Amino acid sequence: MKYNEEKVLYLADRDQGLHMSRGEERRDTDLFRQVTALVSGGMLKMVEEDPDDQYFRITRAGRVRLCELQIAWRKANGRSVDGITDKLNKLLEVK
Repeated sequence: MKYNEEKVLYLADRDQGLHMSRGEERRDTDLFRQVTALVSGGMLKMVEEDPDDQYFRITRAGRVRLCELQIAWRKANGRSVDGITDKLNKLLEVK
């Protein structure tokens, strides 16, 4: 699998957001399946589309989930989680 939940959320969190070609749906790729699940879960939102492409951005819920995934990976690999824990706490403070 080329695209997992964490990677899709990470890409959607960048300034340019996440671009997905409509061909992904026709080919039923892992990117299409991840994006569909994350949109359904309220973690991504489509911000623009044209006949060939769709563009997505991460939501607040998606940022929280991304932090949780990054913390889990860092703990499993013996890395510091301080910066990401701070970011998660700030996200959880904002209602």
